[in-house]
Amino acid sequence: SVFCQNSLSCVSLGSYQHSAPADNIDERDWKDPLCATDYVEDMYSHFRLKEASVAVCPGYMENQCQIDERMRSILVDWLVEVHLKFELVSETLYLTI
Repeated sequence: SVFCQNSLSCVSLGSYQHSAPADNIDERDWKDPLCATDYVEDMYSHFRLKEASVAVCPGYMENQCQIDERMRSILVDWLVEVHLKFELVSETLYLTI
């Protein structure tokens, strides 16, 4: 299927992924011991396993009895405003939400 936002930009939804080989983003850092490039593949494998085991259930909000999607949206908007007002680091917002 094809998604067209306007007549100039149409995107095929079936072929959105990049099919070329992945770039080796750690190649330039292989001499820097602080980058731990020897362990990158092990770390990525670990993260993939952990991501699958701790992913949020797609029906998460359906099981919430005290808050609905609209209320959560309002809360997230407020958290973003507080984050901007106090100029917090991005990780604080990510962990909060």
